[in-house]
Amino acid sequence: MVARIRLRMGDPRKERAALRRLLGVRPDSADALFALARSWARAGGLTRARGLLRRLLASHPFALGPRLLLARILLRKGRLAAAAEVLLAAMEASGDDPEVARELFRLYLLRGDGRRARDLVRLMSAHGSATHLTLAASLLMHLGEMRKALGVLDRVLPMGGAARGVALALKARLVYRARGASSALALLARIRGGPALVSARVEAARILEWEGWPAKAISLLRRTLRRHPGNLALLEALALVHARQGRGRAAVRLAQLASRARGAGPSDPRGRRFKALVLDEAGRFREAASIAERLVREDPDDAAALNLLGYALADRSLDIPRAVGLLSRALRLEPLSPYILDSLGWARYRQGRLEEAVKLLGRATRLESGEAEIWEHLGDALASSRRVRRALAAYGRALALRPAVSRRAVVSGKIALLQGRGYVQSTSGK
Repeated sequence: MVARIRLRMGDPRKERAALRRLLGVRPDSADALFALARSWARAGGLTRARGLLRRLLASHPFALGPRLLLARILLRKGRLAAAAEVLLAAMEASGDDPEVARELFRLYLLRGDGRRARDLVRLMSAHGSATHLTLAASLLMHLGEMRKALGVLDRVLPMGGAARGVALALKARLVYRARGASSALALLARIRGGPALVSARVEAARILEWEGWPAKAISLLRRTLRRHPGNLALLEALALVHARQGRGRAAVRLAQLASRARGAGPSDPRGRRFKALVLDEAGRFREAASIAERLVREDPDDAAALNLLGYALADRSLDIPRAVGLLSRALRLEPLSPYILDSLGWARYRQGRLEEAVKLLGRATRLESGEAEIWEHLGDALASSRRVRRALAAYGRALALRPAVSRRAVVSGKIALLQGRGYVQSTSGK
C-alpha cells in the first residue's frame, strides 16, 4: 500500500496526506510511519520526522532503517552526541551490524574522537567473523595503522571463501602503496581459483590500469570473465576500463550486461546509475546527465544520483548554483558521506568560495583519508587560497596513496609549481 501511494503521488504534500489517512486506519503501520518520516525529512520538517521515528521505534525497537534516519536527522540539526547515542543503540539492536559500525566510526572521526573510533575497531576485531574483521582492517587503514591492518587481514585469509578475496584485495592495496605494483601483483597472482579469484583479478586489473597498462587490465578481466561468465564485479570493472579508454559503445554494452547479471530490469536505479557513470567516464556527458536527471525526478532521495549529477555539472562549470543545490540535498540525505562532501567542496571551489571548499574538503579527508583524489582537491583549494605549506602537505598525501600514473604526473607538476611560485591554479578533475 505504501509503495503504491509513493508511486501514485508526484506531489509530496499529497503523498503525506495519503500516508496520514493510511495511519488513521492502521496507526501502527511501520512502513507508513517510516515513509511519512522520510517525506518530512526530505521537506525539512525534521522535528515532525523525528517524532514519527521515535513513535515507530517505540513499537519496533530493532528496526535498523528508522534508527539510521533518526541519526541523520540529528546530524542535520548539529546534535552529534545524540546521533552517536542513536547509532550505539542501533549497534546493540543489530548485533553490531557493519553498516552501522562504519557510520558510527565516521561520526566519531567527524567529532575528532579518535579514542572511541579505536574502541570501535577493537570491538569489530573481537567478533572474529570474516565480515567484521575485514571492516576492522579497512578502518585501521583509514586511521593510518597499516601494520595492524595487515595483521587483521592475515587473520581473514585462512578463512577461505569470498571473504578471502576481499581481504586479499585490501592487503594488495596496502602492499601496492608501500612497495609498488610488482609486489602487489605477485601477491594477487597467488590466487588461481576458488571464490577469491574474482576479487583478486579485479584488484589486479585496477593496479594495471593505474600503472598505465589498460590493455593488460582489459585482457586480464576478459580471461577471468571467460571462466566466470556473467559475473557482476568483472562486468562492471571491464565496463569502467573501456569507458576510461574512450570506448563508449563497448562500455555501455558491458554496463547493460552487468544490469542483467544483477537480475534487475531496465528501470532498476542501480543499473541506470552505473550506466550514467560509465557514460560520464566515456565523455558522453549529455547522455549521462539525462539518465541522472530522470533518476532524481523519480526519487528525490537518491543521494547517489544527486551526487553524480551535481558533481558532473560543477566539474564542467555548467550550472554551479544548481550543482550546489543538488549536492547540498545529497549531503542532507547522507551527512557522513566523504564522497558527497568532496563533491560539494569541489563545487564550492569552482564557485570561488574557497573557505567553504577548504572546510568541506577537510571534513571529507577526515572521513575518508585513503582517497588520493580528495587530497588533491583539498590541495587545490588550499593552494588557491595561498596556504602553500598545507597545500604541499595535501598533495604529498595524494601522491603517497599512489593514484593513477596520469594523476601522479599532474600532482607532481602542481607541487613543482607551488614550490617555484608559491601559488597554483587547479585544473584537476574527478
